[in-house]
Amino acid sequence: MEIIPEFLNQFAGNFTRPAFKYFVRLMKGFLEVPGPKAITELIRKKPPQEHFSSIYDFLNRYAWLSQDLADTLLNWLLTK
Repeated sequence: MEIIPEFLNQFAGNFTRPAFKYFVRLMKGFLEVPGPKAITELIRKKPPQEHFSSIYDFLNRYAWLSQDLADTLLNWLLTK
């Protein structure tokens, strides 16, 4: 599973350091949660000291652009 951290690190430049932490957690959560994916399932897997709204803050308040993520993904796919 070493490809997952390598893959996720491609997106680091699209986020601030705190936002990238949430991005990685969100993506790993989607891979680890079996069956239908829901934000509530990811919240259940959060560290106990973290507030439940942190994922929502990432999705709604952090500065990142979906187009930048799409461009990064496309560049990664074209080089593999």
